[in-house]
Amino acid sequence: ARSSAGFLFPADVARFIVPPMRGLKNFLAPGMPGGRVRLRAPVFFARHGETDWNAERRFQGLSDIPLNENGRAQARANGAALAARLGEASSLTCFASPLSRATETLELMRDAFGAPPKRYRIDDRLIEIDLGRWNGRTYDEIAREEPGEMALREGAKWDYAAHGGESYAAAAARV
Repeated sequence: ARSSAGFLFPADVARFIVPPMRGLKNFLAPGMPGGRVRLRAPVFFARHGETDWNAERRFQGLSDIPLNENGRAQARANGAALAARLGEASSLTCFASPLSRATETLELMRDAFGAPPKRYRIDDRLIEIDLGRWNGRTYDEIAREEPGEMALREGAKWDYAAHGGESYAAAAARV
């Protein structure tokens, strides 16, 4: 099941991202950039908690916007959900984007499942998608000022890149 902050449990990963093969120990992911990827263990994904810019529907991209109180609560809830799902979770290997909203989310999650602080890896490849000139602008501003561009994005989200930014496809290839 999904939590409200975008946490995915392995069953969700199996349904939405990778088909299971021989239980949770061995996944095969089709359709990823570069072809199929073999994962040797379950992978849990958690999106950062909410920021004020998320609440305003403002594209944040590479801007280092901190979590708001709701985002902190979401992170704690995700950590508790992971602990409830796995039991002992303090030995998980964790990775985060270098952005503070991602590292704070991970630190709050790790605290909730009893893992020591700061024992995770920062991976620059996990940084948010670069939104180019859209960074810092709201959906409504872009729709009003660049309606054609917003329509292009909505029609092909995976491949669309705002001027000076990157597409989801390029970000996936980066990761």
